[in-house]
Amino acid sequence: AEVQEETGQSGSIEVREETDQSESVEEEQSANVGQQEESESSKAVQQAVDWSEIRTETTVKEEKNHENSKTEAPGYRFRSRKHLTDHYKKHGIDMGFDSAQGYEKAAAAVVQNPDALHKTEAEDGDDVYYLQATNEFVIVSTDGYIRTYFKPDSGIKYFNRQ
Repeated sequence: AEVQEETGQSGSIEVREETDQSESVEEEQSANVGQQEESESSKAVQQAVDWSEIRTETTVKEEKNHENSKTEAPGYRFRSRKHLTDHYKKHGIDMGFDSAQGYEKAAAAVVQNPDALHKTEAEDGDDVYYLQATNEFVIVSTDGYIRTYFKPDSGIKYFNRQ
C-alpha cells in the first residue's frame, strides 16, 4: 500500500492509502460523519424540547402558586402572575405599593368594600367598582378575575363613563 499526503485548499493535510479498499474506507468514514451529524442534530432538538418542557413546568408552577396565594378577599385575584406583575408595574408602583401581592390585596379589598360604587359594563359585562373616598377603580372580568386596578385622573367622571 502506498501512502500519499496532499495539502487541500484549506491547508489541511489529507492522508490517503492507495489500496483496493480505499474507496470503501472513505465511504464508511463519510457514513460515520453523517451519523455523527445526525446524532448531534437529534441532541440539539432534544435539548430544545427539554427547555420547552422546563419553561412549561415553570409557568404551570407559577400559575399554581398564584392560585394558591389567597388574598384577604378570596376569589378576587389577577388571572395569572404575569397579569398581576404587568399591572403592578403599570399602576401599583405609582400608587405606592411595595409589592405586587399588596397591590392585588388592595384591589380585592375595593371589590369587597360595601362603600364601593358598582355597575356592570354594558360593552362586555365586566363588573366595575369605584371607591370615591380613595379614588380607586377596579374592573373584574365576567369570570371573576381582576383585570385592572388604578386611580383614574378624572375620578368619579371616569367611573361614570364606563
